[in-house]
Amino acid sequence: MGVFDWFKGKTTLQVVAEPAEAPSPPAFALDEAALLAQVEPLVAQQKFAELEALLRRTLALDRGPLEPRHVAYPVSLNLLAAAMSSQARHDEQEALLREVLTLHENVAGPDHPLTEQSLSVLVNVLGKRQKDAEAEAILSRALSKKDDARDGGRPSYRSLLRLFGGVLHAGGKLDEAAAVHRRGFVLSERAVGNNHPEFWSAASGLAAVLEKQGNHREAEVLLRRVADLKEETLGEAHPEYWQSLFLLQYILAVQEKYEEVEACTRRQLDLQEKTLGERHPETLSTMKRLSGCLMQQKKYEAASVVLKRRLAIAITENGPGHPETIRIHEALVDAERYIQISWEMRETFKNLEARGEAEGATTSAPTPALHGAHPCACGSGLRFEQCHGAD
Repeated sequence: MGVFDWFKGKTTLQVVAEPAEAPSPPAFALDEAALLAQVEPLVAQQKFAELEALLRRTLALDRGPLEPRHVAYPVSLNLLAAAMSSQARHDEQEALLREVLTLHENVAGPDHPLTEQSLSVLVNVLGKRQKDAEAEAILSRALSKKDDARDGGRPSYRSLLRLFGGVLHAGGKLDEAAAVHRRGFVLSERAVGNNHPEFWSAASGLAAVLEKQGNHREAEVLLRRVADLKEETLGEAHPEYWQSLFLLQYILAVQEKYEEVEACTRRQLDLQEKTLGERHPETLSTMKRLSGCLMQQKKYEAASVVLKRRLAIAITENGPGHPETIRIHEALVDAERYIQISWEMRETFKNLEARGEAEGATTSAPTPALHGAHPCACGSGLRFEQCHGAD
């Protein structure tokens, strides 16, 4: 993620009623919009050294250092921390983010949205650096001084709760994680209603913990609810809705509800083919899951139809020798083999039934050998395309 992408969309508020006096440098005005206007082209060109120099000039001007209470100070520190990340200077990034958090705590107070946002950024960085115990401790300490009834109306507080639930989940503390996620779920529904991205995120986070606890039914109910809300709000062609369908397929598969998995996967595949086309990577991924689901249900003929489509696309896109093409062909051969076995067994049972019905008969006609007689006995993927036209 680039520096500007990391910052873009975040609002930096004035942290004091009256900004401290600070001299304006000749190069640019000390305000957020002007600073970002200079940052963006440097990020686009990946000129991180120049970006760092610009931000350091902002923090230490020729006519004296920038007052820490000035609104441009934490903005510059945050951007400088992101510049460190882009250069893999993670220790420096972490140190800067700690400074930003301390600054906001001292100037704006621990309950200010800017402070809570800074805490979230620091915890995410600690998580990426696998400092999970420290991230958990920082969040636990901060949240212990807050209260759902008093602070639950702030989006930044609810975001901290979801983050804390995720940290506990990652650490295997499932009961604690579920309790925190339930708190966030209730607060989000109360604050923004159930038809809002924040509520969907809270519900999905809770469902993930419930699945790990083995509470699959409640997780399914939550995910169905989110999927229905997204379809109603965003429409069936929106990727967010497809993501909910994917999560729903997973929780259904865990419960071995394969017919429902199949229906849900076919629904997603149909929507993606109409919107993205059959050759899009996301469409192909869904097609792969569908063929696997059909094989799981022993619906080999239906699976072979999907596999033939996948094979034809793979040959066109990647060539016959590509590893993915080979894997699909092998799966197709397996499906064909199972179809042949099933056909032979059906023929055997027919002969046995006929033998039992023929009173006094001492012999019966042998079961005919296949060896290519049945249309499913073909072995190659290309012949497969031709010989299954009637299936």
